[in-house]
Amino acid sequence: MSVQLQFIQDCSSQDDEQRARIISALEVEIKHFTKAMNAIRNLPSSHDEGMGEAYDAYCRIISAYQEMINVRTGIIERLRTSRI
Repeated sequence: MSVQLQFIQDCSSQDDEQRARIISALEVEIKHFTKAMNAIRNLPSSHDEGMGEAYDAYCRIISAYQEMINVRTGIIERLRTSRI
């Protein structure tokens, strides 16, 4: 989390135009991660607990994508509320 907080502090001093570019880039990443996560969720073996290690790997990948989305969403929210 300290990297996220440092990023937020660095961005807080930037002008609105740069803040908008950063938000836009983060939104693109969120769309990419969401698309990848949904593709994995749509794989039949991602729902089959009988697949053992493959199922566990899919669950971990989905969790990792969700965490990346959550971090970026949090950064966007902080960037939007830190305007002076």
